[in-house]
Amino acid sequence: MGSSISCKRVLASTSNPQKLNNVIRMVHLNGHVTILDYPATVAEVSGDPAKYFLFTQAQLLSNISMPLKPDTALEAGKIYFVLPLSFFDSHVSPVDLAPITKRLASRAQKCTYKPRSKDWSVGSPKEAANGDGQVQAKKSSKSRSWRPILDTIREMSFNRGIETDML
Repeated sequence: MGSSISCKRVLASTSNPQKLNNVIRMVHLNGHVTILDYPATVAEVSGDPAKYFLFTQAQLLSNISMPLKPDTALEAGKIYFVLPLSFFDSHVSPVDLAPITKRLASRAQKCTYKPRSKDWSVGSPKEAANGDGQVQAKKSSKSRSWRPILDTIREMSFNRGIETDML
């Protein structure tokens, strides 16, 4: 339902763009992938106070979902899942998260670097980083007009059908 998958490059080094083993990939629940330079800690990513929790795939699928501690150093080449604080108010079990986690992890692994657009991307919307590491959204030059495909609807009266059956 209306969700798109996209990747956002944040201060990722471009010296060897095809190698994603030297960066940290974080997947948000909506499918957005953020790519960070290595090294980084959970506290640097989640902010102070923590608005988000980080998990590995194994932690997310275990019965006792304990987020990573703020002083934990994130490993290069690994995929981490970012969940909001409000997520823990809902009663979601690891069984419910298994298909979502698998799909999000596969999207994060497909995240590639496109040298022409200087952007990490899986889908739209596309975002690129300028020299300061700030992220700017790119606007599409083509505007598509959307038109629904409609068929003619024929209506029949229920009364007419009943009268003809009675005669």
